Parts: sequence; structure tokens; C-alpha cells
Amino acid sequence: MIKKKLQETILIILIGIVITQLNVNAVEASSNLVILTNATFKWSDFIWPVAIVGGSIVLTLSYVSWRKYKGNQNQRKNSERQND
Repeated sequence: MIKKKLQETILIILIGIVITQLNVNAVEASSNLVILTNATFKWSDFIWPVAIVGGSIVLTLSYVSWRKYKGNQNQRKNSERQND
């Protein structure tokens, strides 16, 4: 009981730390205060990795599906030959 309560407390603290770190609104760069807003977020920095990972997943799944299809065709041909 105490162990579970301790785990829940640690989890809540860690979630709080992560949320606090994500809500950082200012970055100091060369003694100038730069405020980060949604307008300064560059989608191109986000889209390229998503496109690369997504494309890799799609290509891999397509290749595996094609190999399975060809394997099923070969298996069907072999079973037809054995039945004849």
C-alpha cells in the first residue's frame, strides 16, 4: 500500500517537472531575451523528421505486405502442384 502510494507520488512529481519544463517561455541568447511563441515555431523543423519516420514505416509495411502476398501465391502454386 505504501509502495503504491510512493510510486504515485513520484509519478505526479515527474509529470509536474515535465510540464514545467515544457512551459518555458523565454530563452536568453547573447544577453538578449527572446520570447518563444507559437509564431516562431518552425513547422519545417517538425515535418521533416515526421515525414522521414512515417515514410520509412510505410515503405517497410509495403515491402512486408508484398513479400507475404508473393509467398502466399507461391504456397498456393506449390499446393496445386502437389494435388495434381
